[in-house]
Amino acid sequence: MIGPACQALDPRAAAEESLEAVMAGFAVLGIVTIMMGACTGAFLKLSFAIRREDKRRGSLRRDAPSPSAQTARTLVGITSSRWD
Repeated sequence: MIGPACQALDPRAAAEESLEAVMAGFAVLGIVTIMMGACTGAFLKLSFAIRREDKRRGSLRRDAPSPSAQTARTLVGITSSRWD
């Protein structure tokens, strides 16, 4: 006869609980990786748009040449109305 104390020490139940914790950790790691990738991609896109704008002399006085350049100007806080 197995008592309740011995049932709590069942190795299969302990393995299932630890497996659930590992899988939850992997799920959190995957979500964090996706979020960091999205932030890094947005940062690089913004950086390249700013660099493209800086290569053109006086380009801030005109309208933005592309939607990504307009988004970069909006995020940085530069609008064409300031330069008029």
